[in-house]
Amino acid sequence: MSESPSSADALVDHALAVREQGEFDQALRDLQAALQIEPDHVQAAGELAITLGQTGQLQASLDVLNEAIDRRPDDPWLLTNRAIAFGLSGDFDDSITDFDLAVKLDPKDPVLIASRAETKRAMGNLKEAAEDFTTALQLDPSLIGVLVGRGEVFRAAGDYDMAIADFNVVISRDPHDPEAFACRGEVHRIQERWEEAIADFTQALSIDPGYESALMSRGITYRQSGRLDDAMEDFTRLIESFSESPAALAARGETYRQQNQYQSALTDFDRAIALDPEDGVVFAGRGETYRRMYEFELALEDFNRALSMDDQDGWIIARRGETFRQLDRCDEALADFDRAIVLDPDDKWALSARGETYQKMGRFLEAAADLEKGGGR
Repeated sequence: MSESPSSADALVDHALAVREQGEFDQALRDLQAALQIEPDHVQAAGELAITLGQTGQLQASLDVLNEAIDRRPDDPWLLTNRAIAFGLSGDFDDSITDFDLAVKLDPKDPVLIASRAETKRAMGNLKEAAEDFTTALQLDPSLIGVLVGRGEVFRAAGDYDMAIADFNVVISRDPHDPEAFACRGEVHRIQERWEEAIADFTQALSIDPGYESALMSRGITYRQSGRLDDAMEDFTRLIESFSESPAALAARGETYRQQNQYQSALTDFDRAIALDPEDGVVFAGRGETYRRMYEFELALEDFNRALSMDDQDGWIIARRGETFRQLDRCDEALADFDRAIVLDPDDKWALSARGETYQKMGRFLEAAADLEKGGGR
């Protein structure tokens, strides 16, 4: 039998080896023992914090890092690990403070700068995130993951040409990267370039048949482009081959609704809500199904529940307004349509619906103006 490691370095090496095999408890014991032998061992402290984070013990991870940084306040690796731990716990301001200190100490580390970019992206600071990703790529142009990250930032910022350019570079370097195809497909989908989007999602799935999000995105693209049978096939495959996730069930329920198969739609929405009763989008989807079935009171219950979770969703507000209109509750309908149009002045559906409400109330000049802008439904 081989002897157990006794030095701090040997314990750290052993911990990393067993952690790689999924033996987290043994890794934790080894790293704690290493710190007992050598309390200032930077790698032991950092790896202990990482392992605690991997096992969901974020506060314990932060405690270890706080103590280690008190001992070594100028160690960029420890600061980076604490920045990541702060980010995972949702404390983005402290995360950026640590990243800034680490970058000041080590301004030539592209991975460090890219990690700061990821945090800025999570905070919604897209311009600064793109700048950090660009700096990281200037330091090391070979970092494919950084190109993907920057492309995603460009997509979120609405700079679709730049996003496509980054994903094209990734694909040219590694034509077997399914994520790059899926990311590019998502940009094509947003641009309503349906065939290109479907081709990209299909390529991603040919590389990785287990790529669930690509299958979901392809199904959504099929549905948005009117290919409802293809969409149904993808959503059913997603549910049967992977899991009954609320998102997949709701997506199939929406497809059933568009096919006027309302009972099947309700079945899927009900199952999705049972799995996640806090998803307002699913309640909205079921509410719209009830509205199409003329079950107006049930529809209002679902729309109200959805809006209690997100009161700034113009689509839900407009559909509740339409339910009020169908119930001849025109004042309430107008209030909802007004809100929806404030949120999206170009929402032709809401404009037309408000026009029809004005018409129902005998306010014909206002009706004509809205119906002309909306173009009818």
